[in-house]
Amino acid sequence: MPSFTFVVSFVSLSAPLSVDVEPSQQVLDYGRPATFKCSYRGNPVRTVRWYKDGEDLGHGRDVLRIASVKKEDRGMYQCFVRNDRESAQATGELKLGGRFDPPEFVHTFPEETVQPGEENGMGADYFHCCCYIRHCFYCSCYTS
Repeated sequence: MPSFTFVVSFVSLSAPLSVDVEPSQQVLDYGRPATFKCSYRGNPVRTVRWYKDGEDLGHGRDVLRIASVKKEDRGMYQCFVRNDRESAQATGELKLGGRFDPPEFVHTFPEETVQPGEENGMGADYFHCCCYIRHCFYCSCYTS
């Protein structure tokens, strides 16, 4: 009787991991949305993790979205991909644009209604409006 031998082989294919983050740098104004995309190659990939300035963001997908950029969002973002043998990472930077700080009042005047010719609480028959946004922006409003 003939004898048969069966050989079963498993082939495990792997390729070195590599990562890119797009965009590598973005400059955004206050309140604008930001998106980073982690594009990776190689296999197998077991995990994807995002970090900001070295702190784990707890995000494990290839796209990281920030709905409305705030001052604390600026910094370096890293995408790490890992498998059982290796890891790879790439970075993207979020910078703040020129119109970043929201307006902020540093001084306000008391609300007051005056009639033409009357003195207001500041001892004058006109009133001033002052707004400060980053640098002093001054406007005067006069009664007639």
